Amino acid sequence: ICDSSLILKFLKTEFSLPDEALGEEGFSYKVMLEESFYFILLYSRWVDSAGYNKIKTDFCDLFLPLYGHFFIGLIRKSLIRQANKQGIGRFLAEEVYSLGREQLQCMSDFLGEKKFMQGERVSDIDFSF
Repeated sequence: ICDSSLILKFLKTEFSLPDEALGEEGFSYKVMLEESFYFILLYSRWVDSAGYNKIKTDFCDLFLPLYGHFFIGLIRKSLIRQANKQGIGRFLAEEVYSLGREQLQCMSDFLGEKKFMQGERVSDIDFSF
């Protein structure tokens, strides 16, 4: 299962977890995390050369010798295409990271002193975060 919403739905069904409403504000943060911040992370890891060099070093060892660089290169090309189609891949690095900082600050402000994003109990948004 590759999407956090689908993973959460599976866990709720599998372990009979309660389905708690996020409210409008919580839902907005969840969407921001899943639909925008995800692509900022993708950009930082696969589009930006500094992030890619780290990922490449770490991931190449997961493949058979001589195959790692080839497969990591294919994965990168695919993810760059995905970032470009979504739009974030066409931004300047400074713009992407500025947006990322703004979103992190927004989430931090929303969290404040709370234990979890929605208060004292874990909710759907915490799984996305």
